[in-house]
Amino acid sequence: MIEREPNDSPTRVRTPPQIRFSLRTLLIFALLCGAVVTLRLNLAPWAMQHTLVGHDSPIWMTAFSPNGMRIVTISDNHHACVWDAMTGEHVTSLENVTHRITYATFSPDSLNILTSDVNGFACLWNAKNGAKIAELKERVSTAEFSPDGTMLVTASSDGTARIWKLSGEQIMKLEGHVGAVTAAAFSPDGKNIVTRGVDRTARIWNVATGLQSGKLEGHADRLSSALFSPDGNRIITASDDRTARIWDTDGREIVKFEGHLKAVHSAAFSSDGRRILTTSEDGSARIWNADTGKQIANLDGHERPINSAVFSSNGERVVTCGNDSTAQVWDAATGSQIAKLLGHKGYVKSAAFSPDGLHLVTGGWDRTAKVWVRRRPEYSQGVLAMPELWLTLLFLCSFIWSQLRD
Repeated sequence: MIEREPNDSPTRVRTPPQIRFSLRTLLIFALLCGAVVTLRLNLAPWAMQHTLVGHDSPIWMTAFSPNGMRIVTISDNHHACVWDAMTGEHVTSLENVTHRITYATFSPDSLNILTSDVNGFACLWNAKNGAKIAELKERVSTAEFSPDGTMLVTASSDGTARIWKLSGEQIMKLEGHVGAVTAAAFSPDGKNIVTRGVDRTARIWNVATGLQSGKLEGHADRLSSALFSPDGNRIITASDDRTARIWDTDGREIVKFEGHLKAVHSAAFSSDGRRILTTSEDGSARIWNADTGKQIANLDGHERPINSAVFSSNGERVVTCGNDSTAQVWDAATGSQIAKLLGHKGYVKSAAFSPDGLHLVTGGWDRTAKVWVRRRPEYSQGVLAMPELWLTLLFLCSFIWSQLRD
């Protein structure tokens, strides 16, 4: 018989709650974990849809047709291919290509493709069957369609730019640069042309008369880009002097963009004309306010230098590609990263949005191009921007708590 003090009572030993690992519990837990993983994978806002295989050397340029139904890719082996953007099937190759193509663009009606090559030849091709339609007789550096698709403009090392009919007949010669003209482009309404040259100037020309109407002078080094704004009232230039600048059509400098550490390779307006996107030899891409010149964002998610950057057609997104084997999608208003596209093995040299912004095409050093589809509403990268994942984790925590209580 055990004797106790009068106020002595048996003590109860509290043990920590335990989860009952029954077979049913483990099965439910496994299913929930699988659901979290599946949801996480499906939360990726962009998914690979097709891989375009056919080139036997690195691909370094890709572009959608204006109707979004075709893609053109060019590579180092004088090879240009046309693909069905929806199915990924090969449509045609550009025949009789004897020199490495440096540039390719679709006509506004998507029926033809204009190319220029390393030896200075420009050709017009049928985008459906790859047949050559015309070849320009003069050596050129670049070639572009007019907005209505009825004319071509070319730039040449002989110090001129020229306007052509689609048949290859020359209409007009634009003379005024001192030294080679490196590029030429039409204004959105097709009434003017901007050219840039090795003389560190850009010049504006009247298409109807062929007369120079403006001279953009002020850069301290070679110009790498010169393009009209969407409304045609301004021009953005980029230069090896580490700056980009906006000018009016009379040649007056309006805004200067400074911040890149090395030569600026490209500069372009967003579709609403409110933002500027630049890329640089310093390996970065930056978004700027077109009115104030202030930097909005430095797109610094790549681990290696960026090769190119372009706006989507609505100006809301930017896609960059780099030497880290990735392409990345960004919010153009904030500079926040939306998606990282993984799949290429080696440098990614080119990336472009489809006209509706729902597809992307990338081209890389692995000799493939890849088509990506936007498959869900986009959120910025990070768990905090994934509501479905949070709901799943909340349900999982509730389940574990119920087991603890039992």
